[in-house]
Amino acid sequence: MNVNKISKSARPVRFMGNGFILVAIVLFLWISLPQITKFYNLSSWEKASCRIVSAEVKKHHVSAHQTGKGALFSPHIVYRYSVNGDIVETNGYRPYGKIGKFNWAKSIVDSYPVDKETICFFNPKKPSQAVLIKSFDPTGLMLMFVPLLFLMFGFFLRLIASGIESGKIKPN
Repeated sequence: MNVNKISKSARPVRFMGNGFILVAIVLFLWISLPQITKFYNLSSWEKASCRIVSAEVKKHHVSAHQTGKGALFSPHIVYRYSVNGDIVETNGYRPYGKIGKFNWAKSIVDSYPVDKETICFFNPKKPSQAVLIKSFDPTGLMLMFVPLLFLMFGFFLRLIASGIESGKIKPN
């Protein structure tokens, strides 16, 4: 087989591999990097004693074709804490607020009754930013690995292209 013909048949495979690698880079910048940055920033947040002011389940309307049901729910918990003598009132359950099924949101709201004393974590640079739970949702952490799948597939395609070019893989 002609070497030139082999190189031409490897070109689309190499192009697709490069495309997947490019998508991996874009997804990393869009999904993973913000998660990593927020996780790093959260490490500097300070602990405070806070009191629950109100707790309710909020309904979020989403289109039925997105969920199959038409509504999702989130816990909306308002609390107060003191920073340098100033009273701050805010809400925030965990980083990257999550929405889900009613029972999930209700169970969280039920665990934070009004007047309960608990611990919260606030951003010392912007004290009105706070969360009750400092950890991330596992779903968000798993999303960080999506770019890795695209990267691996892109390199796999480039490996196939190299095999075609070297003659170890015969194109049809």
